[in-house]
Amino acid sequence: MKIRFERKDMLPKLRLAKGVTNPKGYMPILQNVKIVADTCNGTVLYATDTEQSVRIRVDCEVVHNGAALLPIKEMLNILTQSK
Repeated sequence: MKIRFERKDMLPKLRLAKGVTNPKGYMPILQNVKIVADTCNGTVLYATDTEQSVRIRVDCEVVHNGAALLPIKEMLNILTQSK
């Protein structure tokens, strides 16, 4: 997977997804966000805490299709510290 996005477009969407994740849950996988990129359907973020879930479409350029499960806390740290 390879995508190109503007920080200003991705950051608020990740913050919204973080509101659904469970940072102190018994299942570490619930602290992640799944990013699915497809040239036909675009890029979508998925997050859940098993009781509620969210699917958020993000405007970005998809260079190569794919999917990744990433720790949302670290992704937010990277985007907030970069300028």
